[in-house]
Amino acid sequence: MRKSGAIFIAMTNIPELGMWWDSYNKLYGRTYNPYDKSRICGGSSGGEAALISAAGSVFGVGADIGGSIRMPCFFCGIFGHKTTPGVVSTDGMYPEASPKRQELLSIGPMCRYACDLKPMLKVMAGSSGAKLELDKAVDLKKLRFYYMESDGNSFHTPIQPEIRDAIHKVIGHFNKTGASSKKVYFKQFKYGLEMWLTAMKDPTTPKTARHLANLKGEINPLVEFFKSLVGASNHTVCALTLCISELIAKSVNRKRFDEMRQNLIQELHQLL
Repeated sequence: MRKSGAIFIAMTNIPELGMWWDSYNKLYGRTYNPYDKSRICGGSSGGEAALISAAGSVFGVGADIGGSIRMPCFFCGIFGHKTTPGVVSTDGMYPEASPKRQELLSIGPMCRYACDLKPMLKVMAGSSGAKLELDKAVDLKKLRFYYMESDGNSFHTPIQPEIRDAIHKVIGHFNKTGASSKKVYFKQFKYGLEMWLTAMKDPTTPKTARHLANLKGEINPLVEFFKSLVGASNHTVCALTLCISELIAKSVNRKRFDEMRQNLIQELHQLL
């Protein structure tokens, strides 16, 4: 981006270790939603989304392994794109992702105007940009749109009426252009979190508890969690919850959810 003329302004706020849907850490505190300070800006690229949304900059760069571009952009009302893993280089990221996690990790553009996504991605992709055929004209009549209104998990927050109406409005627009749309349901999405946790599990990657100890031993997440209740921990509840989730993930039937994820991938390929 710099070689193409972009002017670097700032590094923006992220959660501890860059892995949560809120942007809070012990050094800089919490980044609030620029539209409503009673709400969060999302994470992990939340500081970037908030700055762009507040007109502090026109565009920025984020990283996404589980929603860290998509959620902040959605929360703050801007545009973002999670690229196909491998399209944009992840060199220089910390913590460095293992080859297994590289399959999920993406670097992508974030901006106030949708028209900036394309030129940003062309620059960021470098030599890989040609494969994307971003300058190729798209015939909307040949596109097929599939959408879901629920993942089927009764423990999850249901989709809000405003969001459902917005989805129907978008679908209605593309139907008018001649494109086809179809409401679908994949039962595997009910276990989306479990599938993601098993996909993220990698024995070659240091545990979060080790990263929180700067790779010098590891913290005790349960002890630190109780210390946090009285303000005595040096770590955020979010990071500690992530540590505990890794402990819980050990008891998850990994084979079952790996197979479920592969079945979902096959169903998506067949649908497309």
